[in-house]
Amino acid sequence: MLKKIISSKKFQIYFLVVCLIAIIVLIGIIYFRSTEQEKVIFDPEISVNEYWDWGEINNLHLYVNNTDTSVIYALDDSGKIEWEIWGKDYGFDTFEIRKEQDNLLITDSFNDELGTAWSVFLVFNVDGTLAWKHTFKGYLDLPQMLVTPDNYLILENRNDNQCNAGCGIICEDAYLNFCHESNTWAFDFNSGKVMWRNNTRNYYGHYLTLENRKIVARSGGIGHGRLIHEYIVDSSTGIIESQTVIMNDREFSIDKENALVFERDNKHIYFQNILDKQNAWSLDDESDLYKWAEGHLSGGYKTLILNDIILSYSKNFFTDKKVMMYAWNKSNGEYLWKHIYEVSAFDLFNPIDVDNIVLFNLKYISPCKDVCEQCSGLICFDRYDTEECKACEEEDEARDDYVKSKVWAIDTNSEKVLWEKDNAWFSEVNEDDQVIANIKTEDGQKEVKLDPKTGNEILE
Repeated sequence: MLKKIISSKKFQIYFLVVCLIAIIVLIGIIYFRSTEQEKVIFDPEISVNEYWDWGEINNLHLYVNNTDTSVIYALDDSGKIEWEIWGKDYGFDTFEIRKEQDNLLITDSFNDELGTAWSVFLVFNVDGTLAWKHTFKGYLDLPQMLVTPDNYLILENRNDNQCNAGCGIICEDAYLNFCHESNTWAFDFNSGKVMWRNNTRNYYGHYLTLENRKIVARSGGIGHGRLIHEYIVDSSTGIIESQTVIMNDREFSIDKENALVFERDNKHIYFQNILDKQNAWSLDDESDLYKWAEGHLSGGYKTLILNDIILSYSKNFFTDKKVMMYAWNKSNGEYLWKHIYEVSAFDLFNPIDVDNIVLFNLKYISPCKDVCEQCSGLICFDRYDTEECKACEEEDEARDDYVKSKVWAIDTNSEKVLWEKDNAWFSEVNEDDQVIANIKTEDGQKEVKLDPKTGNEILE
């Protein structure tokens, strides 16, 4: 009977199921016991709460102090120190850190005894050993970095003078182009060998992208001129294939949809819609506008597109109390006039043209009366550093009446100043072409309407 039961097919199936369950339970017990035995307790050899838990590299936990002790620790899962990097051993102090392709990238800046700025750049291997190192004159912006398909590491550095929007090889004048020692570099990522160094005299800017093996370097429109420079560079050779400059201060321009676009390679200047890139007109390198633009791309001029004209003016107020102004016809780029105006001003604001008149708000400062006024900050043009100035008391502060304002009106046909209104600041021109302005009075200020042709108050 037992033999018959054992030999039955149903019993054999039950037996196999029981055996399978037993095997699974046994495997689970063995696995649980093995994991219990292999479980690692993180018991760090350093006080990790005193460090920046930066992240991981090659399954190691990095703890960083990039301020006072300048050290990087790499700990395994148990907290054991696998390797460490001390800044004092490699010549860096407070530093930036970044990971790229399982390499650590470190940069730090310092000044030498002459006050010259330098940056040191280091690449460390995954095991904490130094792969290569390079020292740059000036500043290095680590986040602005690219790795090309050729495994070139692209870096930009600028010298210790702040450049204006990266005017590059366009700036032929050494005086205007004072960042002539700045460069773009391509390093072999593995060896640190310099593959090419771009010979532009000025740094490109703050925005780097890589498109079809081409480096697109675009500046941010900083400085007085707010010019935007865009370069297309071959990533393998460093050769600049094109250079474009967009000219339009969109903060003060009335027309914010269009801009002058200067193309050095095509030798043309365009009046272009910023959104659809369509050109209303273009002029070649024989035109007055092209020649002017080619010589004024260092950012020293503010270029504005108004209702009927294109206006550009310099910022020489602190040096010679003069401003050079140029005007062109907005509809075709035809040269209208240039003029030098005597003006002591911080800047010209809110220009608007109406009925062949350009209106400006000016901020300016009154002359100094004595030595202590010259010491009281940015209050007058003729202050100087003398022993008397050093004797000024700290409580000598600039009074509010040092900084003044006025409205300034220029005839766009004759380029002459039609009128000035002291202690005034206009806000808009209404639909009746009347200038809405606030005028300072003894009791405060009042809002008035001015005739744009005469500056006279319009009484209602």
